[in-house]
Amino acid sequence: MGRSGALAWRPGGIPISPPRANVSRRTRRRELMSKFATLEKEYGDLHSALFEAAQVHRRLCAPRLVRCGDFEIASEIFAVRYLPGDFFTVEEAGAGLILALGDVCGKGLAAGMWTPCLVGLVRVHAAVTSEPHAIVAGVNREFCRMHAPLTSVFMARLDPASGTLDYCSAGHPPALLLRADGRLESLSEGGMLLGMARAGAPTYQYHFTVRSRAVPAWGAHHAAELGFVFNNPGGFGGAKAPEWSQPEQRLADAMIGYWVQFAKTGDPNRDGLPVWPKFDAASESYLELGEQIEAGSRLCAGRCDQLDRILAAARSQEQQTGGR
Repeated sequence: MGRSGALAWRPGGIPISPPRANVSRRTRRRELMSKFATLEKEYGDLHSALFEAAQVHRRLCAPRLVRCGDFEIASEIFAVRYLPGDFFTVEEAGAGLILALGDVCGKGLAAGMWTPCLVGLVRVHAAVTSEPHAIVAGVNREFCRMHAPLTSVFMARLDPASGTLDYCSAGHPPALLLRADGRLESLSEGGMLLGMARAGAPTYQYHFTVRSRAVPAWGAHHAAELGFVFNNPGGFGGAKAPEWSQPEQRLADAMIGYWVQFAKTGDPNRDGLPVWPKFDAASESYLELGEQIEAGSRLCAGRCDQLDRILAAARSQEQQTGGR
């Protein structure tokens, strides 16, 4: 017995394409395995290239051990991501040595690619002068010209005959000097990061004191001033906020005026606004931006002095107890 019937076609039905007869599961598997093999080879080539680049970086830096007179200078760098942005180099300077320790901001390839440039600049300027501050100033000029990433550097000149060490720090964490009698000193004197400002360029400091609207409990926190700079009462956290009060609007208008004038001329001062004094190491001048706009000097000096006293007392106690 057999049954017969009819299939009716209904408009709007879903067309179903027949499977591709010429593409089998085995063929698809071969294609995937071929692509995987290609990716595996490319990964291996990239890994080898990164390894070779890391070896070049190590050769650009100082040998792991350098002897000069009675001094031994040992160093080692471990990369977090194949190629580090840190470097350490030792250059001869007459009867002494120039030591340079630095860190390019960022990680991986981008930071590592700037390291040869920085090491080369240090060597070029160290061949001209042995003064650490002059070498740092020369490297900084080049970094500003090239718009290089911000970089911290600790530069020192060691005289093995006299045992003296002259140094200059550009935004680097303080180096620690351990003396023969066990005393530990922090070598913290210095200035800004390389690439932050052209040598001799005017610098202006401000202190913003208005409590954040977005997160009032944080007070005048980091970046809270950006809402005023861009005339945005809600700040940049997406918070809804009422319009500025009249004093807040005056402050926002003033800050916009300062920022625009600085971007145009390199000097924030303009007619109709309180004078914003230049910062220098002697006066440590700054501009207070809050309910009142007024100039001041030695920002938070009392607190900083207190921290210095606490740190000095802690170091003294550590020396007396032998670090226990």
